Amino acid sequence: MFLICVSYATIVRMGTTEWLNAFQLAITVFALVIVLFMGIVSVGGVSRVWQKSMEGNRLEFFNMDLNPMIRCTFWSVIIGNTFSWLGFVAVNPSGVQRFVSFSSISDARRVLVIFVVLAILAKLVSCFSGLIMFAKYFYCDPLSMGYMTHASEILPYFVLEVASKCPGLSGLFIAGLFSTALNTMSVALSKIATDTFDDIIAPCRTREFSKKDANYIIISIIIATSMISVAAVQIIGRLGSLLELFQCAYGITGGPVLGLFTLGVLFPVANKKGALTGALVSVLVMSSIIVQHQVDIWNKSLVYNTKEMRTYGCDIYSFLSINTNSSANELRSVEHEEAFSLAKISFHYYYFIGTLITVIIGLVVSWITRKEKDSIKNPYIFSPIIHKFLRPVYVPI
Repeated sequence: MFLICVSYATIVRMGTTEWLNAFQLAITVFALVIVLFMGIVSVGGVSRVWQKSMEGNRLEFFNMDLNPMIRCTFWSVIIGNTFSWLGFVAVNPSGVQRFVSFSSISDARRVLVIFVVLAILAKLVSCFSGLIMFAKYFYCDPLSMGYMTHASEILPYFVLEVASKCPGLSGLFIAGLFSTALNTMSVALSKIATDTFDDIIAPCRTREFSKKDANYIIISIIIATSMISVAAVQIIGRLGSLLELFQCAYGITGGPVLGLFTLGVLFPVANKKGALTGALVSVLVMSSIIVQHQVDIWNKSLVYNTKEMRTYGCDIYSFLSINTNSSANELRSVEHEEAFSLAKISFHYYYFIGTLITVIIGLVVSWITRKEKDSIKNPYIFSPIIHKFLRPVYVPI
């Protein structure tokens, strides 16, 4: 898998793969739809899925608790996803490059609307997939029974069980899963390698690199980054869920980057000293919070409360496993009754906190270090929503 991913990332670097990516997406969507359809049939229909979800208290739409240490509430999900998606679409290079490649703003806007609709549908499908799996294992939780070691294994387990009566379906699903992973990882590896070359290696060069030399260097960076990623898998497996790890990783860098762009397009008073100071403080603060958060998870001192899972529908030979896991679940009870700690804040808020720290510190430092001669040379670099608040200046055409 490592060699395939590196080779694919190299191919993506060296050529256009739009049709290949579209084909991979089609395979993934087709496999997912077939698996979900068979899952619904095996459970007994959509109404059965909804009924079991209601009985298991899985349809919790409006938990309005303001406690930031609760993992998922209405506020944490709305605020967290708003800022993380804003960061991905508005300032993340991998997202921005796709939009700026269009020939006109109107085309980019149309694609953005399509992207938003498809992203919402993807989220809904993901949530409904979870409800289907919950209804499928309503009376016998495979994780509690020890049939798997991590909650992230539930989807492959579900696919293997549902697709067992349909030869080739599980292979099709794995193909779709690998296609998505290859596409995502190749874009990430290519972006990291290109940014490293452009921002670190190229400015320090003693001679001009040829195109061939530049490609060799970038490919070498891709290979090195891939090896580091493979080595990190052993550590990542002991940390939180993939969603939590994603939010933690982007909370360190994504929040400060979004804060920098927010300062640049919305606050004319912001200067480079304030922006740099705000970003550095945000990275340091978020790094300390997230590292401590992950250490607590590693040491099992931070365990989120879980909803009830049933095992009385399993076979009698697993009785000992049932008792063992029931005792383990009873220990997950009072994590949120402890004193307030920044490390225990829900990971959904990380992007928001990183952005907020950058903006606040950036504005304070900019105001302290401002100079009377500082002026707005080009108001059109700011967002149109603040143009009416800017002082009129002469801009040569």
